[in-house]
Amino acid sequence: MQSFLSLLSLLGLLFARGTFASPYYAVNQGLNVTMIPRADASKCAALSIEDAKKMPGWAKLEKYAKDTWGDGDWNIVTNPEDFLDRPANACVDDSTTTVTPKGSPECTARVQDLVGTTDGTDGEQTVSIATGQSTEGSWTVSQSSSFNIGTSFTVDVGFEGLFDASTSITISTTFENSSGRSFSTTTDSTGTQKVTTKTNKTVLEVKTCNQLGEGRMRFVATGYVWFNYEDRRAPKSDPDGDKHYKYSAFIDDILTLDERSSWMSYSGFVKGISNGHYNQFCNDDVVD
Repeated sequence: MQSFLSLLSLLGLLFARGTFASPYYAVNQGLNVTMIPRADASKCAALSIEDAKKMPGWAKLEKYAKDTWGDGDWNIVTNPEDFLDRPANACVDDSTTTVTPKGSPECTARVQDLVGTTDGTDGEQTVSIATGQSTEGSWTVSQSSSFNIGTSFTVDVGFEGLFDASTSITISTTFENSSGRSFSTTTDSTGTQKVTTKTNKTVLEVKTCNQLGEGRMRFVATGYVWFNYEDRRAPKSDPDGDKHYKYSAFIDDILTLDERSSWMSYSGFVKGISNGHYNQFCNDDVVD
């Protein structure tokens, strides 16, 4: 028993002197500590080391590690279970998901007669008039991102100029990063307006448009890549400093946005119906 207590005392002394003070990894070596919040499950997925190596800037990241901690035998990983506070993810960049029109929209217009209800004996009619717009889009992934993440993502898709130059529509949709997979977009801002009139006839102008389009979504790698060395070593900038086996590199600080991005492309069409203005006539003559 006495020997066991002596061993515990010795271990406690060694820890107190820093002999065993985190010899295995560097918590913050050469980089500012950045806490990564829990990734939005609808917009992000875990980045594997295989996908990390597909980043355009991977060679630059490896060079950074060699210049900072040296080369030699290492094992490079992402998302180690013992460091859940330093993950790596691939996330959809909302700012890039705008549909680019292919050509001009094909539109047709029609005039719809509206039938009202008479209330009382003064000849007034109450007419229900449809207002607003609705759209339905169908899209197919033509080229998936090089990041092999098949998780479903939720993203806002925007397109402009469907009915006229001032039209701007944004809708949230869910898709998968897989070539040939389809996804849809729908919007509905329609409503009903009741108008009381003494005219004999009320007509509504309805415009229907079809537009081909294509777009791209940017996937951005973010977080940490871990370089696990076979031997303990100090940073090259501080050769007499603490030695560790593991060092993490925060790729957001080392690589530019394009150097840690991969793109997914899609194409398809959107169909829209716009309930325009209404006209009232005192007879059956068509008046502009």
